[in-house]
Amino acid sequence: MIQGLHRYLSEDAILLDLDERLDIPEESEVEDLPPRQRHEFKKQILQVMVELMDQSGKIVNPSKCLTDLANRESKATTGMGLGLAMPHVRTMQARELVMAVMRSERGLYFNSLDRDPVHVFIGMVGPPYDDKLYLRFMSSVAQAMQEEALLPIVMGAETPRDIYGTFCRMRV
Repeated sequence: MIQGLHRYLSEDAILLDLDERLDIPEESEVEDLPPRQRHEFKKQILQVMVELMDQSGKIVNPSKCLTDLANRESKATTGMGLGLAMPHVRTMQARELVMAVMRSERGLYFNSLDRDPVHVFIGMVGPPYDDKLYLRFMSSVAQAMQEEALLPIVMGAETPRDIYGTFCRMRV
C-alpha cells in the first residue's frame, strides 16, 4: 500500500467552492444538452482541476494535460457514483503523480454511473511510465473513499487544511 498519500496533494490543490468557479446551467438542463455541450461542461470542471494541479509545478503543459484528461473522460466516465468522481489519466504532461480535490455543495452533472450529481472530485494525473504506482494509487484512493468514509469528511470540511489533514492520516 502507499504510505503518505498526502505527498501527492497540497492544500493549494483543494477547492471547497467549485460551484463558484463554473458557469453552471440548471442540473436538469445539463442532462438535456446535446452530447457535445455536456462534454464541454465536464471540460470546465476538468479545467479547474488542471489549474489546481498545475500549481504543484508537476504539470509540463496544462493545456495538453486538460486535453488528455478530457479525452480520457470521453472514453468512459470517471463518475463512480454515490457523489464521487475520480478523473484521472496517465500523460506525458505529468512529471510525477499529482492530485487535486474539489467539492461541489450543489452537486454537478458528470455522467456518473448512478446518474446522480457529483459532490466530490478527486483528480489524479501521473506519467505513463509509472503504471504500478498509478494503479496502486487509484485503488487505494477508491478503497479509502469507501472504508474511511472520506466523502462525508470532505463534504463536512471547513477548510482545505481539514481535507489535507485527513489525507495525511490515511494509511492506504
